[in-house]
Amino acid sequence: ELLKKAGKITDILEVEEKIRVIREEIEATEGRLKLLNDQVSYSTINLNFYQTFEHNPIDKPGFLHRMGNAFSGGWQGLLGFIVGIAYAWPLWLILGIGGTILYKFIHRMIKK
Repeated sequence: ELLKKAGKITDILEVEEKIRVIREEIEATEGRLKLLNDQVSYSTINLNFYQTFEHNPIDKPGFLHRMGNAFSGGWQGLLGFIVGIAYAWPLWLILGIGGTILYKFIHRMIKK
């Protein structure tokens, strides 16, 4: 429409120059838009998570402390063994009576 209204050749050249500039801007903008679309489609998101922990160093017991624990544990083990033997009193009673009867039986057999 501007070209139809332009009467002189200089006006026509001026209108064509403005159209060329506008087309260059449009093409540059389209190129930039295409580049941004490509970057978005190939984009990578790097996401790092981290959690902080409180460090509480644990003191390791020394030699004497460990030896004390060993003697205490040994004593507790001995007491547990004795208590276990006491829990088995019916077995000891049956074995005692059975042994006595067996002894008397074998002793009588030998005398005959």
